[in-house]
Parts: sequence; C-alpha cells; structure tokens
Amino acid sequence: MPRLRIPELAAFLVALAGLVLLAQALDGATPVVYFGTDEEIAARERGQALLVPAGAVVVLGAAGLAWRRRFAHAVFVLAPGVVCVALAKAYPDALYGGLAFFCLAPAAFVAALAASVTRRSPAAASSS
Repeated sequence: MPRLRIPELAAFLVALAGLVLLAQALDGATPVVYFGTDEEIAARERGQALLVPAGAVVVLGAAGLAWRRRFAHAVFVLAPGVVCVALAKAYPDALYGGLAFFCLAPAAFVAALAASVTRRSPAAASSS
C-alpha cells in the first residue's frame, strides 16, 4: 500500500502552487488575442510582473525534491519554472512560453506527485 512522505508532499504542494501561479502569469503576460486596450495592457503588465515570482515558487518545489534526493523528479518539476519564464521574457509577443507550459506542466505535476507517494518496503510490510 502506498504511503505518503511528508517532505515530498510539501514539495509537491509548493510545486503545484507554483504551477498554478505560473499558468495565471502566462495567461496575463502572453494573451492569445491582444488588441491593446487599457485592460489588456494592465493585465499584461501584471502577468509580466508575476512571471519571475511564479517561476521561483516552482524552483522552490524542485529544490525541495532535490533536497530529498529525488533528482530526476526535481528536473521535471524545474523545467516549466525555468523554460516557460525564459521564453515568456525573451518573446513577450509570442505564445512560446504558454506552449511550453502546456507541454511541461503535466510532466512536472506527475513527477512531483510520483515523488510524494512511494511503495512500502518489504521490511516495513513484514513487521506490521
């Protein structure tokens, strides 16, 4: 039966919060349709301002997994926090950051979730 590992679960929750913030930031920073109205300009500025802090939260979740020696999981969690922010900052008028997010975020979610749930060891199962 799978059991939860509390430090990895905390890293999962931090990474999940970072992914949600990053999705919200990318939605504002790189809109699909942009007419240049005052509301759209304000939303774009808010999204651009939220990009780096959202990416930092994702990196913090990846650092928590790396601290627990879950390096492969940490790399998958780290990818959207670095790649999407870099693409959105380098190409603010294109949807490259959003497209990368849709490719990398599901992998990051699954990696963080897989790191937080592990199988019981045979020694622990025989002692209970």
